[in-house]
Amino acid sequence: MCCDRFNTSSEESLPGKCFVEFIAQSLHMRIEYLLRKMNEMFKFANKFLEELPSKAFRPQNYFKKNTRKSA
Repeated sequence: MCCDRFNTSSEESLPGKCFVEFIAQSLHMRIEYLLRKMNEMFKFANKFLEELPSKAFRPQNYFKKNTRKSA
């Protein structure tokens, strides 16, 4: 059984070069998008934590060791 397909396995051919460049550009754009989205989420989370009342749960206070000794 013989199948005709594009010669994309080699960077020597023009279709191969275009395909590899397309994949690289697509990955680059996707990673850039995800980094931007993560940055926006962290900005939102930090803003949300700053607006919490002082006695509310804060992750940075939760993991500190309890220094008070029980009586």
